[in-house]
Formats: sequence, C-alpha cells, structure tokens
Amino acid sequence: MFHPFNALLSFQRSRLAHAIALTAGLVSLSTSLAVAGQHPTGQFFFDHAPRLVRAETNAIPITYVGGTAYEFTIAVPQDAGAPLQAVTITQDGNPRTIEFNLNQSRAIAGNGTNIPLESIGGNQNTATTIAFAQPIQPGETVTVSLKSDRNPSSEGVYLFGITAYPAGDQEHGLFLGHGRVQIYSQGR
Repeated sequence: MFHPFNALLSFQRSRLAHAIALTAGLVSLSTSLAVAGQHPTGQFFFDHAPRLVRAETNAIPITYVGGTAYEFTIAVPQDAGAPLQAVTITQDGNPRTIEFNLNQSRAIAGNGTNIPLESIGGNQNTATTIAFAQPIQPGETVTVSLKSDRNPSSEGVYLFGITAYPAGDQEHGLFLGHGRVQIYSQGR
C-alpha cells in the first residue's frame, strides 16, 4: 500500500546511496553528469522537488454546485534533474468523498495547451494516478484537472495529497504536500 512517508524515506535512501557512491569514487564525474537525476542502479529521482503551486475548484466552492473540476497545478523547477512523468492525487480524510469522472480527466500545460494522457488509474474515490504521454520537462508547469458531477454535500476543508513521479520510475514517488480546497455551505 502506498504511503507518503514510505515514498519520502525511499527517496532519501536513494539520495544517500548516490552521495556515498560519488564520495567513494564509484561513479566517475563524466558518468554522474550524464545521468543527472538517475541513481547508479538506474532508478530516477528529482534533484529538486516539483512544487504544488495551486489547488482549487473551477466552480463556486459551495456544496452541491454542479459541473465542477478540481485543479492541481505543479511546477517542475529548471534544476529538477528529471522530468515529471505522473502524479497521484489522494483524498485524505475529507468530510465527504468526492467522486471523480476519471475518463474526463485532463492535463493542461502552463501555456494553455492540452497534454495527452498516457493512462489514468486508481480508484475514483480515494487515489487517482495520472500519467502523461510525454513527461513534463524541467522549467514547465502542468495543471491536472479532475472532473466531478458536483461539489460534495458537506462543507469543510478538503485535502488532496499530491505525489510526483519522475520519468522512468513509477514506484518511488515524492510526496509534495497537500492541496487544500475549502467548500462552503449554500446557506452561508
């Protein structure tokens, strides 16, 4: 079962092993430059983490409002060391579960163009993984949009855990934090 702490621990172990290999001279300078963002074992990682820039609904944030999408914008820094291949969005302890129409998910580049999706997986009620057909390169921004028929029936703060996966490694994601969306009651 995926857990954000395990992903972070795995990432830290990978970075430590890479530093030890470089210190011990096991990897030559020319090799380490050629595989920036890649562990000597072939595992990819981010040198600098992507950043969750924004999390919000595209509609009025009031209970029962229909035709909504929940949008999560992620910036991949210039010095990321690896492109972004996929993201997992997990609903964490929300007042109500938001049901997403996964087949209507989409990704939009920072310049407004649609990014083709390779796959959409997971469970519409807990965790959804979106894989991009072409990785998001360092220096670029992507907005992942998950469509829902309507906002939930309960007001409150809705948290979404965001995990980023570098190109070439779909097992060791990096937990970026929580996106927070406030939904208000219709009567307020």
